[in-house]
Amino acid sequence: MYWPKTLYLPLVDGPDSIANDRLPLTPYTIIAALRSRQPPLFLTYTLKMATLHGQCHCGDLQWTVTSDTPALPSHIICHCRSCKLLGGGCGILLTSISAVRFERGTPKVYTYYNSEGDRVHCTFCSTCTTHAYHRDESRGDELQVRTFPLREAGIMGVDKEINVGERFTWVKKVDGAKNFENWIPAVARGRHGRRLSRH
Repeated sequence: MYWPKTLYLPLVDGPDSIANDRLPLTPYTIIAALRSRQPPLFLTYTLKMATLHGQCHCGDLQWTVTSDTPALPSHIICHCRSCKLLGGGCGILLTSISAVRFERGTPKVYTYYNSEGDRVHCTFCSTCTTHAYHRDESRGDELQVRTFPLREAGIMGVDKEINVGERFTWVKKVDGAKNFENWIPAVARGRHGRRLSRH
């Protein structure tokens, strides 16, 4: 399940021997709670964050990404030359280091300098070279997760297109996606989009 909003009832012992615990809100638990005659009943929301599942081509490397929202995030399509050369697809998702966990295998890291002179670390499978994510040092703990290797990629929408000046002429603009000539401005990047100043 990716975006369930689950309601819970804290209940006390009653005629139906309902334990003093948080039970899922179902017709049965509502009726049982009312029969227990132990008002008031408090409803609390528990939001389950979306979990995305990634796997490399050979299967040696598997990882999960925990979204910061219950709904599936959207792709950011990057048209820069580095994404074209390095592979892994042009789709990215901005998140924090703590949101990604490798469930299987140990990745390797390749480091290069981008056009602004910042070091970028590319995390990939050492066997088949599928990229899991990239991290630009100048952006703190922000990761650029490669979205095309994710199991959920086909049902994720497209929110933004970046570096559109480098888009191939035969690649069509995605309807409804915001376009940015270069990188995404901080105001449009969201909570993980803070760019650190360079020294």
